[in-house]
Amino acid sequence: MTGQGIAEALRDMVASVQELIGRCRAEPADDLTSAMIRARDEGGDRLHDTEMTTMIVTLVVAGHETTAHLIGNGTVLLTHPGSSSPLREDPALMPRAVQELLRW
Repeated sequence: MTGQGIAEALRDMVASVQELIGRCRAEPADDLTSAMIRARDEGGDRLHDTEMTTMIVTLVVAGHETTAHLIGNGTVLLTHPGSSSPLREDPALMPRAVQELLRW
């Protein structure tokens, strides 16, 4: 994806988040976005709409990045003979391997 493509995707994401905020403001639910709206509306100017949008986009991107890296690292682990052989020989090592993969 080029710089222009990234910029367009980010604009679309921001627009989607702003729509989400509007829907949650109109029909609050028991979710994080509605809780952020309540914090702003009940507490005055605690969380500006721009800050709320930025926070939601940051959470989405952070969640995506960590998941993508976990999948990539796990694939490398399972396809690299030096790393996967011990796991195949002793499946009891798997919980420790999963913890290490999550750490990375």
